[in-house]
Amino acid sequence: IWSPPDVYGVRGYSSKRPKVGPPTTGETKMRSKDELRTLLRKTRKTAQKSVSFRDDCPPDALEGFQALLKNGPVIAGYRPVGSEIDPSLLLESAARHGCGTALPFIANRTAHMEFRCWKPGDPLETGVFGFEQPLAGAAPANPDILLVPLLGFDAAMNRLGQGAGHYDRYFSKNISSLRIGIAYTSQKMETLPADPWDVPLDAVLTEKGWITGPGSRIALP
Repeated sequence: IWSPPDVYGVRGYSSKRPKVGPPTTGETKMRSKDELRTLLRKTRKTAQKSVSFRDDCPPDALEGFQALLKNGPVIAGYRPVGSEIDPSLLLESAARHGCGTALPFIANRTAHMEFRCWKPGDPLETGVFGFEQPLAGAAPANPDILLVPLLGFDAAMNRLGQGAGHYDRYFSKNISSLRIGIAYTSQKMETLPADPWDVPLDAVLTEKGWITGPGSRIALP
């Protein structure tokens, strides 16, 4: 089973990474993923100071999310780290609609990310990489819809994450789950470099509404 490589630049992760040669003609103007991560962390932090996803997300955008809840899917969110957008508004809405909710869980430093059942208000523990996750005894979950943090995205719905590869590996093994990025509009880039293992998002939900790309499985009204 193929897995994307570990990358450097993310605290707590392995520094092993593939060797990269000098850029070829036509690539010299393309920033590397690590350069973009540095830029987009600053962009997201700046946006966080002036924009509230909970307060500013328009009602029609929330209605679009609620339209996805009709058949009672399991919704997986995440607990925000640093300047990541807090998706609790969406998880609370899903719970009110009778949907199952879940969060990522990583058992140890060599384990792949999985999801465990959790609902707003349930206790949490601090995982091996420092983020909050469900208790180890929580039941496993198989999410139908994934709410995904990100640093950047583009019109093709390529996603730039922190670089650890947790979501990339999960996407590749659970391709049927809908993938919705949660971001500020300022995190959108014209083009992001994409690797063979990158799986595009179906849509991105921002403080200004929905953005979908080619091939999205989400049909918005």
